[in-house]
Amino acid sequence: MDSVHSLHQPPSRHHGPRIASRVCTPCALRKRKCDKTLPRCMTCTKIKKICHYGTPAPSPSDNFQPPTKANEDRQKSSPEGPASSPRTVLYNSAVDLNVPLTSYLYLRDPFRLPEARRSIVNATIAKDVSKIVGTVDEVKSTALDYFNSIHPWMPVVSRTRFFSRLPQIWLNPQADFILLAFCMFLVIQIPGQDHLESMQSSLYAMAKGLIALVESADILSIEVVQTRLLVSIYELGHGIDSGAFISIGACARSGIALGIHRTLQQQAPGDAQSWVELEEQRRVWWGIYILDQFANLDKIDRPPTFTDLTYLDYLPVDDEEWNNNIMPSGGPLTVSTSSSIRVGCFAREAQLSHLLSRVLRNVYDASPNPAFNREEALQLHRALDTMTALLPTESAEIRKVYAAVISMCHRYDILLLEYNKTNQKPDY
Repeated sequence: MDSVHSLHQPPSRHHGPRIASRVCTPCALRKRKCDKTLPRCMTCTKIKKICHYGTPAPSPSDNFQPPTKANEDRQKSSPEGPASSPRTVLYNSAVDLNVPLTSYLYLRDPFRLPEARRSIVNATIAKDVSKIVGTVDEVKSTALDYFNSIHPWMPVVSRTRFFSRLPQIWLNPQADFILLAFCMFLVIQIPGQDHLESMQSSLYAMAKGLIALVESADILSIEVVQTRLLVSIYELGHGIDSGAFISIGACARSGIALGIHRTLQQQAPGDAQSWVELEEQRRVWWGIYILDQFANLDKIDRPPTFTDLTYLDYLPVDDEEWNNNIMPSGGPLTVSTSSSIRVGCFAREAQLSHLLSRVLRNVYDASPNPAFNREEALQLHRALDTMTALLPTESAEIRKVYAAVISMCHRYDILLLEYNKTNQKPDY
């Protein structure tokens, strides 16, 4: 390998600045004008960047091979076994005594370069996840299982958008989308036959670790929030309570950083593609809200993640219209929509979650006015009774979807009853 000295021209007989034979790497990566002055060019000096004249190597994503049957057979037949993760060497390792040592320490950590960071994460996650979820056809099979089991009661991922991107999952690897597919694989896992084994498995630990890796690379998208949401579902479903409480909070913070909390008060745009994206973001935010109400059941020492939503916030559209990409002809319905008006299953869950949040507020964060609290408790009790009677009659097909929600209604009604009896509120 040529040394970095070979990049430099011989010094002039005059005592002017030395000039390199090529532009520096930071200017080349940023496509800036470089005067090639040694040891630091003027552009890097002005913007206070570390200047170096190393030779970039290929992107780490160039080493990633999509999981195909041929690749799997070749790795198995190799005497060395499956290939290990490629070591990323971005720059020439020879040392120029005119370049500060701190510059070389910087070069040994390519993750610090914004231009390299995303490609490193894309390649790393693609390589690790592909060994588990397999080929495109195997990922498709996993996704179909997910959409047939989890999606009916927590429809927060657009089926159309997911399957339209799936063919490129390994050809153009994107960390956030790959991680979403991986967490679909995670959330459909079930315990063994004895139902006694812990579900805090290595697969679960891997999902948490990959989320941290994506976060460290400043990758924030709706897929990242959906990934966190699926992990929260997994934790709630398998009794990992503290993990679920933390994950739901991280979901909410990620959603706020992305701005999806604003979708509850945004009108749908005119074109179908923008509507699908807006509706998906709105559903993700409602999904976080619903899980937060469930996670706070019987956890009086844990404040809710959300401040209360308003009656004017928009509900998700009908689930059938959403699944078939049919834009509703009328305007969106709000939280205050009467129970006598038919709404989609997920929208009804959203309404109930808002009602349950009011129960928690009445019990644990009551106003200083006892008369108001007593009247509100009576209204909430009647509303819970109405909803509990209504849900089983709306549709036989979605009765099993409502089962958990009906159970929550009964539990919150009991909580309301016990609290008011303990505090001896009359007329309740």
